[in-house]
Amino acid sequence: MTEHNGIKAGYDLDAYEKYSLKLPVCISLQKCPHWLICGNSGSGKSYLTLMLLRNVLKEFLEDVKLWILDFKSSEDFSFLKGYSHYYSGTDCGNGLENYYNEYQKVKNGEIKDGVLRLLIFDEWAGFQIWETQQNKKQAEKYKGYLLEILLMGRSMMCGVWIIMQRNDAKYIDGREQFFVTIALGKMSREFKQMIMQGEELEQRTVYSCGEGIIRTDSIGTKFLKVPKLRSMERVRQEISQRLTGAGDAGGVEGARQAGRTRP
Repeated sequence: MTEHNGIKAGYDLDAYEKYSLKLPVCISLQKCPHWLICGNSGSGKSYLTLMLLRNVLKEFLEDVKLWILDFKSSEDFSFLKGYSHYYSGTDCGNGLENYYNEYQKVKNGEIKDGVLRLLIFDEWAGFQIWETQQNKKQAEKYKGYLLEILLMGRSMMCGVWIIMQRNDAKYIDGREQFFVTIALGKMSREFKQMIMQGEELEQRTVYSCGEGIIRTDSIGTKFLKVPKLRSMERVRQEISQRLTGAGDAGGVEGARQAGRTRP
């Protein structure tokens, strides 16, 4: 697989506030494919996720295949309903099974294409609560899927992004396996300490929408500012074109076709 540049997650908030410098915080998805994005409602999680998706698709083109699971069936991701690997509501279980089955094929050597396979799961905690109410054994099986991918996925270019309000161990086994953790908006002291894992940073008590903390294995812990984009609608259009630009082909072929007609 071709070596790719890092994906920009935002700017260093300290450099921006102190010196008006927009120093990008970039993460290699090949080295750090597992991300945990946390924050209360209104903190900017969905905004950040869409920006990141756009950046991933621009950087990887035909070298990426995405599964997008939207348990809330939110307006933020509804524009992707034409994409073959978009799942919403109670259908997210089928989406997880679909991704896991392809992960198994890569693991067993049936697929050897060097493509990054990325699962984006919005509101994992809500999904786990619902599944536990319906079938506790099934919910535990899905947690097992996630843990296995977190433990073994990096070497096979299989990554997972989990989006939820709080980094709650009740819903995720193996939280320490996330290479990148981002927390946006207001958060408790205990939550900040859990993210920083003992690192000392200047104390902040309030984060505005789109501001927070990022911790990665490669760069440590920093304060993060998510850039304001000129047009969120344009971001959605770019994502949609790259994923569904070849009809309902989706995935790699959709990205390949969109790459030929890049705006």
